[in-house]
Amino acid sequence: MNYSEFKRIANYGDVKNQTIININKVNGNIVGGISGEYNPSVKDFYRNLLVYLESKRVLFNPGAVEQKEHCIASVLEMKQTLASSVMGMSFTDKELQPIRDMIEACNNYLDKVGIFNGHGFIIDHQDWEWFNMSPNGALGSLRMGFRSVIENIERDYGLKYNKEIR
Repeated sequence: MNYSEFKRIANYGDVKNQTIININKVNGNIVGGISGEYNPSVKDFYRNLLVYLESKRVLFNPGAVEQKEHCIASVLEMKQTLASSVMGMSFTDKELQPIRDMIEACNNYLDKVGIFNGHGFIIDHQDWEWFNMSPNGALGSLRMGFRSVIENIERDYGLKYNKEIR
């Protein structure tokens, strides 16, 4: 890609000098993002969040194909993404509640399977609790918590989550 092609892509959405999409090179990698001038609606925010959650296999994969370390890493990543996704957003407490509820579901899962020692996450339950699909089990309660929140988002914002949380 030559410079003029890159510049055209980098300035895509430029309307009256307000960049909607900006692409930068950071540490040799091309990354993109939404500029500060773009403020998505709450519905747009939750539409994007549902697409992200559709990629999280820990929410819908059959338990037989899950691996402990991958599940825990995925839940840690979801928690971080959820927390950082609302930074700088102007949401009401009601609009933030689904995010808080999903973070709480992540915390409950992590509490059941290990501990955070200040430097990293330590799996302290070597049994099958990480995989426990019962309603009070780690994976079962995580999925139940997310299923409930996603159903509320679908209802409140007229959106559709395209996976089945089992």
